Amino acid sequence: MITKPALKLAVRKRAPSKISLSGDAARNNDFLSVYLVYENEEWGLLVEDISQEGIVGKSPLRFLLSKLLFTNKFFVAKDKLEQFIFNRKTLVRHH
Repeated sequence: MITKPALKLAVRKRAPSKISLSGDAARNNDFLSVYLVYENEEWGLLVEDISQEGIVGKSPLRFLLSKLLFTNKFFVAKDKLEQFIFNRKTLVRHH
């Protein structure tokens, strides 16, 4: 069966918790998402890892809640605000 090796290969390129969207780091973005859906589409799973015990993932409900609550946009906005504040600070030079 080629499913398990394919899953292991895809999980190696799993997106990190923070993804660079600009600069040199953004040019190297190359990620995969694996979503398993049961035959009758009653449930699914966003695959995060493959362990000795089996597949580790996030339930669709948890995934959808994070999308509905804009948690990802909150963290992006927070990072942008922190960067904006940092960029406004005057650097102290030591002689």
